[in-house]
Amino acid sequence: MLILPDSLLAGKEAMSAESHATSKPSNYRVFAVLRPGERAGDLHPVLNAGMEPTWEAADGESIRSYEVHGIFLRELRDGKLSLRNGSSHLTGQLWVSGQRIVVVSKNYDKVTWDAGNNTNAAIWGLGFEITDHIASKVYHGLKSHGKGMTTHLYFPWIASVMWSPDGGRKSPPSIRFEIRRSLTTGVKPYFIELQFSSRINTSQVAQDIVRSIGRWYLAGPVELDEERRAKMGELVAASALANPPEGRFASYKIPLSHFTSESTTPTALLAKASGNAVKKALMKAQVARQLEKATAFREHSAEGLPPSDFFDVPPLGSKRYESPLGVLVESTKRLWTRPSETLQFHGWGQLRGFVLVDPIKGIPDKDNGTFIPLCQGIGQLLLTNKNIFIAITKGSSAGGRLSPDGRAMMVASMPLAEVAHIEMSEVTNVPGHVGPDLVIRPKNKMWGEIWVSSVGAELKLRDGQWIAERGEGDLEEIMDRLSSICRQDVLNA
Repeated sequence: MLILPDSLLAGKEAMSAESHATSKPSNYRVFAVLRPGERAGDLHPVLNAGMEPTWEAADGESIRSYEVHGIFLRELRDGKLSLRNGSSHLTGQLWVSGQRIVVVSKNYDKVTWDAGNNTNAAIWGLGFEITDHIASKVYHGLKSHGKGMTTHLYFPWIASVMWSPDGGRKSPPSIRFEIRRSLTTGVKPYFIELQFSSRINTSQVAQDIVRSIGRWYLAGPVELDEERRAKMGELVAASALANPPEGRFASYKIPLSHFTSESTTPTALLAKASGNAVKKALMKAQVARQLEKATAFREHSAEGLPPSDFFDVPPLGSKRYESPLGVLVESTKRLWTRPSETLQFHGWGQLRGFVLVDPIKGIPDKDNGTFIPLCQGIGQLLLTNKNIFIAITKGSSAGGRLSPDGRAMMVASMPLAEVAHIEMSEVTNVPGHVGPDLVIRPKNKMWGEIWVSSVGAELKLRDGQWIAERGEGDLEEIMDRLSSICRQDVLNA
């Protein structure tokens, strides 16, 4: 898959290395033909004047090098590993650094390729994207002096490292690296296969590379959960694998890998990790601020309109909690009226209330505050001959979230004398809900509003026991009943 330089595509004389110091990145085809100092994007290495990789600080100082005597690119076709291109006559060098492997070959334009005809082979499987005329020039006298065919595979791109031992002249010791690309047609695996002389112990080289990959992940920018960290620790201590059957490869699977892309180079991953760290810090600060405001609201909740009370329900078998707002709460979180008030309606459903607060401090402010949701979630609506109570046991509130399996609970109250209207609103005020909703509106807007989105059950006391009449309640029928209760009780008062 050679990416021929622009000068070659145009059929012009080779330009100076300086003028090609920064070339337009090409579509990634694993290998590229580059001059010293030429940049083809982050997917390819940069070569120095000696046709060796230009190293970065992250490559470290312990860089190993091995002579290569054969380079192949293979791919999966119909589930079978097939040769895309390459040659056993390609020679070069393999380098292993602290973050990548790099391959460079300088005789790519002088060898006979193994796949297809030489025209196709000369451009490393690009087919006829380049004209026959230009491609044939590569094979008929236009030699690429001062350039090298090169690729690099950063450790996060490597999905597996495979090796085979020396099997004689027809099966030299080899190593394969699996990488994957995310294409519009799906995930595409590629296998870069390198052959070595018989004196190279590919088992040891593969083991060394796998251990380096494990060390990179443990010290690198990729955030690992406990399971993956343990698996990378196993890679660092990877033992040698038994020799595979003749003609086969032994394989080290890497438990985590990324698609080959400019967004998955170590530098890009580090930038992303840094960005994630900033986001996490901001989220942590935001959560801390919300908790601070919720705590402040709880301490002053009774000063708001409607006044509210946050508390933990009593444990099973204990005396009922008596809220300062005038309602009793038992261990099951059910509301009870005080003896001095008469129960008129008790329902369970989805409720929402509002309150005026100081937006910075989170403390109720009836004079200069901003309306925010006092509560939203599942709870109870209770009417007596004197008050309306709402109790939230599951959902969110200005005092913090309320869990259905926790003991925390919130109650708010509004005197019936403050109620101006109980009506239906076609436009809902509850996110994610399609109206209409039943709305209890006060005479003084400072009291906020109470919205009822649904009534899933009505609680009735029969023979000394509470009975829940299940079934979705008719909000309009309930609205008429509540309006009648309010009018009658206000008149009686």
